[in-house]
Amino acid sequence: MCEKWHDPDLTRRDTTKFRFSTYTSHEAYKVYQDFLTEALTLMTTCEGTLEGIAKYLNISKHMVELGEHTLLDYLGDSGKDMIEVDGDLIVIYADFSGTAISKNSGMIMSKVGDEVAYQVCPTINYMTAWNFVKRLKKRLETSDDTTVVFVTDGGLAWLDPIQSLFPDAVHIRQFHSKNTRGIIYVHLRHEGEPYTVRFPWDAVLEEGEASEDARRMRERRKLDESSRSEGERTNRTN
Repeated sequence: MCEKWHDPDLTRRDTTKFRFSTYTSHEAYKVYQDFLTEALTLMTTCEGTLEGIAKYLNISKHMVELGEHTLLDYLGDSGKDMIEVDGDLIVIYADFSGTAISKNSGMIMSKVGDEVAYQVCPTINYMTAWNFVKRLKKRLETSDDTTVVFVTDGGLAWLDPIQSLFPDAVHIRQFHSKNTRGIIYVHLRHEGEPYTVRFPWDAVLEEGEASEDARRMRERRKLDESSRSEGERTNRTN
């Protein structure tokens, strides 16, 4: 018997005291909701594993998987049939480097203007990237003179779909892997010819002010380049 007061309008019971199981009480549902929300947050923002999240929250692995499957069932295929964007510039943010829900499920997330588009996929590779960009092109409504800019992670899977389906788009790739973190590649066409510009991404943050770590890295690069140049001059002299 639960001794707490329960609103009859909420519980749909004739009395404020009644027997309940942990699966039907409002308090239990609230606890489950909080844990599932926390588990999904750790999955989608921290790239946590099922085992790690279960241990961190002190819940069963089944509960974490339940949150994952509930999210996937709710999401389905995203968004509106058509995405209309006004203006002469459209920026499409798309990423799947940090949206692996688990080792078996992932999402491609994007934002087009004020609209959000996403795709749930069992694995993230060239084919899923191609299908996502293809579907996005079919749904996108813009004027002929609109400049399209893609901002993606540094994954190679984005290159061919964007270059093939949006040949005149500017493609900005932000790398997140350990060895290339802090680097940006910009792929664009000028007078029909393809170009790639490479630069550190701190150049576009905080009004162009580089971080202290980035400045130290630049100084080391300058020293390394200076040492190599000095070595080349010495070898030529000898």
